Amino acid sequence: MAFKKRNLSVKEAMQEGFKKKFALVHMISEVFLGSCKNLKILNEEEILEARYFDESSEIRIFRDDNQLRALEIYDTTDEDTEIFRYEIDSNFKSAGKILLVKEYYAEDEDGQSFVKLKRLYGIEG
Repeated sequence: MAFKKRNLSVKEAMQEGFKKKFALVHMISEVFLGSCKNLKILNEEEILEARYFDESSEIRIFRDDNQLRALEIYDTTDEDTEIFRYEIDSNFKSAGKILLVKEYYAEDEDGQSFVKLKRLYGIEG
């Protein structure tokens, strides 16, 4: 497998997340996309989902049964992966022009390839 996951505490995820280059954070009151340098300290009650990312990994904070949970997804190899480029909406152009998303592929029991996981990878422009 080209990636691994590890569980984190929400506190640890927030601390480690701010060390990443970029963040996409969905809060009750707003959505943030851009450099972690421009992200203010988050109120846990406001967070719906937070994704801190760079080329090496993504840290996700998400709601599960109304509780925040966190995990990190990190690369073990670049085999069976592909990076896709998506234009960023004009509301977030200050973040950059292109959002990079990495897809990880696996094979099912019939040998058919499928997308096992997608994670945010970077921002260009």
